[in-house]
Amino acid sequence: MPHFLVPDMYPTLEEACEKAPDGAVITLKPGKYTLEKPLVFSRDLTLCSETGRAEDVVIECSNSETFIVTGGSPTFQNLTVTNSAAPKGEEFFECFFIQGGTPQLLGCVLTSLKGAGIDVCGKDADPIVGECTIKDCGDTGVLVQEEGRGEFRGCEICGNGNQGVEVGTSANPTFIQCKIHDEKQVGVCVYHKGRGQFRDCEIYGNAAPGIGVREAADPTFIQCKIYDGKYVGVYVMDGARGVFRDCDIYGNEKAPGVTISTAGNPTFIGCKMHDGEAGVVVWDKGLGEFRDCEVYENTAIGTHVGESADPTFIGCKFRNGKDGGVMVCDGGQGKFLDCEIYENVASGFGIMQSGNPTVTGCRIHHGKSIGVLISEEGLGEFRDCEIYENQETGFGVFEKGNPTVSGCKFYGGKNNGLVFQEDGFGEFRDCEIYGNKAAGIGVMKAGNPTCRRCKF
Repeated sequence: MPHFLVPDMYPTLEEACEKAPDGAVITLKPGKYTLEKPLVFSRDLTLCSETGRAEDVVIECSNSETFIVTGGSPTFQNLTVTNSAAPKGEEFFECFFIQGGTPQLLGCVLTSLKGAGIDVCGKDADPIVGECTIKDCGDTGVLVQEEGRGEFRGCEICGNGNQGVEVGTSANPTFIQCKIHDEKQVGVCVYHKGRGQFRDCEIYGNAAPGIGVREAADPTFIQCKIYDGKYVGVYVMDGARGVFRDCDIYGNEKAPGVTISTAGNPTFIGCKMHDGEAGVVVWDKGLGEFRDCEVYENTAIGTHVGESADPTFIGCKFRNGKDGGVMVCDGGQGKFLDCEIYENVASGFGIMQSGNPTVTGCRIHHGKSIGVLISEEGLGEFRDCEIYENQETGFGVFEKGNPTVSGCKFYGGKNNGLVFQEDGFGEFRDCEIYGNKAAGIGVMKAGNPTCRRCKF
């Protein structure tokens, strides 16, 4: 394998790349190497630092992209690559513009004044990027688009002026054990049918959503941590999907851990949403399925469903909230199946303003306040649920609330089992009310429920 030392054997990097045969290794002595135009690679060459330290070798271009890769499998190892080119109209310039091939970037540091650190563009582009730092770029840290792929492993992507990672137009990269943090906008943005898989990544401290998914995108996040953001942890909208499995979403400042809107329809499996403002907010016709998730210790209502949203929660726990556990309002719907709601400070489950969820086989218990609160024309259907040992009334219906309840048990409460007042209605069938400290049913102030085949 031929070896070339720059500047000893060739005075410039450009000359060495031009004259080196396929498979050659070009070793750069410490110093700064300034390019007048981009170096274009379409074959197998290796560029590396003589010392093995990226900070000792700086390669900069101020007129266009620093490196363009169109094919082959070139390797770039332990280099600092910068781009100081000013934009030309709407055209921005990157450290690496990868249009094809399988280049390897290993242990490099990338910074671009106005453009991206890496732009992977096209179905033939499939780089391997390992242990690199992509930071302080004027635009995006890593952009993958137009069916581009690539594997990014153990990278740190931080402090960029726009997104940390942007995946669009049917691109499908893989990110493993990467840290994406302190971006000026979104941490990871996936859009326009973009996909991608993110495994064991940390996404934190970003100014806009940690993860934003929109426009029919469908990424996968596995065992990722999304935390300490200045806005929403995960935001899914515009018909986008996505799978989130065993992720930990927490500590996001003054915003929910997860927000879904405008027909967004992601799936969350085994995830935790905690220690933020709210755990989950689904609104404006948002959908989504949550399975075996935990929502806990948030300062606002743990889960809020409104504005014609219709998510599904299966086997989830809503607990230890500093406000209510679940609230469905403003025409929101939702399905809650085999969920557990407990030890919340305010109502375990609240329904108001024409909210109309279906709640089946759920346990609502040991709340610091009322178990279920229905008011302001709230509706809802409860089937085969257990409401027990709450500090206040187990199930209260007020202000023209009108639920349908069947096969439920209300017991062990520190107050009434059921209370109806202020035109509270409701139909109760085949229910059991027993063992409460106060009356099983309290009806006052024009309350008017219907009970059929109930046991007291």
